[in-house]
Amino acid sequence: DSGGVAFVASKRYYFGVGGGVDVFREECQTLKLVVDDDTHGDDENKRTSWWKLQVETVQVYDNGKGNIRELLKVTPYLVVDE
Repeated sequence: DSGGVAFVASKRYYFGVGGGVDVFREECQTLKLVVDDDTHGDDENKRTSWWKLQVETVQVYDNGKGNIRELLKVTPYLVVDE
């Protein structure tokens, strides 16, 4: 457990410039932060570990008049290559 968490407030769509919540989610899913100094196992069975990001919607703000806004919770989790 990293103990870290980030809260991101964003518009669902950014008209004319691209981006928004969906693009942020996609980028987080493809991001892979390799841990260089943390290998697991002996010399013959080394496994690499890396951090990935989980994105959860905490709250959706929609007043029915403008762009929808979302509050996201981003937490890292460790993945170990088997």
